[in-house]
Amino acid sequence: MSSPTESVDPDELAVTITYLEARSDPAFAQALAENVLDPDPVATAAFRSPQLATRSLSAARFVINRANNRIRNADSTPDPARTRYVQTRLRDAVGFERASIQAVVDNMVDDPRGAHGNAPSARSRAMRRMAREDPVRFLRFRREAEEQIAAERRAAKAQRKEQQAAERAARARGEDFLP
Repeated sequence: MSSPTESVDPDELAVTITYLEARSDPAFAQALAENVLDPDPVATAAFRSPQLATRSLSAARFVINRANNRIRNADSTPDPARTRYVQTRLRDAVGFERASIQAVVDNMVDDPRGAHGNAPSARSRAMRRMAREDPVRFLRFRREAEEQIAAERRAAKAQRKEQQAAERAARARGEDFLP
């Protein structure tokens, strides 16, 4: 499966980065908003490039704030519902792009494709490392943990069954059962 930016020509990307670097901040933010609503793989890769990522992040914040202001003031427009819809769509799309750009800025990803997720926790990193370095020990540890969880579930199920049996017996005797 190929990502949208894998087929981007490096020369075309360099030209686009140079073009975007020369734009004023409002024009840069406008270009980002237009690209988010009608994506171009080259422009997307340029906005997410290390050269423009910090500026793109600032522009994304600006576009989101501007969209929020327009949503709040939509009642003063000729078609308030349409204004809210368009600005909400823009805000949400830019929010996703902002997360992709933030991942580049935070060095969570090395490429501008936007393939990112949550940073792995220390526990999951340790588990992956143990699985790589000592798979036998890791499998034994995992099996023990699974057995412990299964035992806890069985104990909880047995306790529920005992309580239900006590409730049924109390109802059969005509008593109110209060645990």
